[in-house]
Amino acid sequence: MVSWTQQDIRQPSNFRTNIPYNRWVKSNIGDPIEIITIGNDPSPYVQDDIFVEPCNFVFDFLLLAAELSGIALVIRAFLREKRKPSYRINAQKEVQ
Repeated sequence: MVSWTQQDIRQPSNFRTNIPYNRWVKSNIGDPIEIITIGNDPSPYVQDDIFVEPCNFVFDFLLLAAELSGIALVIRAFLREKRKPSYRINAQKEVQ
């Protein structure tokens, strides 16, 4: 956890961020760390954060593909159920 203010890093806020271990062990006190913000999101990110790793994008794509496949299967099952003809059997007793 890295903070760029004097506030407590144990408190969730936008003045701190996590640094990946491999970058942390290579860093020294006073080394510059580039902080990125995305659009209107005030949360800080570093360039080699887990959110910008290529394997995370692959995982997100696979998750999206699974979700879309599930939605397609539900819609397909719903439409198939709707197309099935409904049979009514009118049973009448024979009166003799």
